[in-house]
Amino acid sequence: MNRSLLLLAFLLAACASPQREAACGPLVTSPRSPSIEAGPADFDDSTIENLSLERTRELALLRSPSAAAAYAAVLRAEARIEEARALFRPTFSLGTTGTLNDKEASFDLPGAGTVTTRQQWQQVWTASSSISLFDFGRDRAALAAARMEADAASLNARSARQRLLHDVTVAWHRVHATSANVIVSEETLRMAEKQLEDASAWVEAGKRTRDTMLTAGVDQLARRQDLMVARNARRQALRVLNILLCRPPDASTTLATTNAPPPAQEQLQHMFEAASKNNPALLALRFRRAALTRSRESSERSAWPELTLNTTATRDSSASFGSSPESAQAVFSFNWLAIDGGRRAARSAGLSAELMELRAQELLLLQQLETDLSRAVLDLDEARSAAHIADQSVQAATENYRLVNERAEAGTLSAREVLEARRTLAAARYAGTEAVFRQHTALAWIESLTGSALAAN
Repeated sequence: MNRSLLLLAFLLAACASPQREAACGPLVTSPRSPSIEAGPADFDDSTIENLSLERTRELALLRSPSAAAAYAAVLRAEARIEEARALFRPTFSLGTTGTLNDKEASFDLPGAGTVTTRQQWQQVWTASSSISLFDFGRDRAALAAARMEADAASLNARSARQRLLHDVTVAWHRVHATSANVIVSEETLRMAEKQLEDASAWVEAGKRTRDTMLTAGVDQLARRQDLMVARNARRQALRVLNILLCRPPDASTTLATTNAPPPAQEQLQHMFEAASKNNPALLALRFRRAALTRSRESSERSAWPELTLNTTATRDSSASFGSSPESAQAVFSFNWLAIDGGRRAARSAGLSAELMELRAQELLLLQQLETDLSRAVLDLDEARSAAHIADQSVQAATENYRLVNERAEAGTLSAREVLEARRTLAAARYAGTEAVFRQHTALAWIESLTGSALAAN
């Protein structure tokens, strides 16, 4: 038995790597965030203060279940690579068979006559190994396809991170925008309360009729309603941000100050070129096409014969008298499935059709990228123009409100004109806040489409 096992080990060592693995490493090396590897975290209900946009993105990547699910898909694709690599390694199996029988063996011994033995239990041990020596590149193509699928899964994970970063960025700026609207509503309410006090004093002094005080009271109630709406919007924006950070909706969170949007530097053609090179969703489609091409190649190469080495070692406890109970053998097998009923042709046709579909999807995605980038640039230009107009409007409305208020106190203007001036000022401030938020939103969308969000994270 020892000699047989030694022979088997020698043969395995001699043919351990007759096929060389495909020398095509990962075509895309994407840095994997340790946060995604850690998986989704439990809800954090601690108080967070002065939360910056960069820290918000880090926490989202650390805790998001969508990022963890995308990373799990990467792990699954990498496991398929190991499965494809196993095709280049030998297999080993060990088995035994026990049989109860009535077999009799008789033999003559010189000077002792005939001796008869009864074998009631037969035990056979078998150790075997098999390895493919040559298959015309079928396994190498399958390994290359698995690696490209892993690259595509990695890019899909990056795309999921990109969408998450976009959502978090928009939510963070939305909190700032709603907070600014709350400030405007509070100041507008204080103005309305001041006007109500002035109107009451004017009515008591006989300078105005009672309808002036009633109009100011109704306006004060309307401004209180505006403040309630603004505070609810801020509360909802904070809830959305907390949920993206895997925190309880009403957890205590305060944000750091936001920076002004950068000046205009975007050129549509350059952005589209960057998107066509860096957008992970687009790159994932391209690598999936490459993987399918290799899979089709592997399917076509399976039509060629395969050379296999099989080695076996056996020990039979019931060997015949005079023969060795141990044996070993090495067998070279030449297998060729010349006709498989059309299975390979059908699989190749299906892969070709899928390649056509992916190519069409890639062209559609390129068109969509160009359309979205064009729209985002237009939105950004519109938002910058609106912000400039709103800034000028706020200055003009502030001066107008001051003059109208002075004239109203002097009795030359009515309370309704004061109300209109104050509403114009509040509307200009609201428009300025919305324009700044639109700028940040457009920039975040451009960042997501061009893939630059991944470079910063």
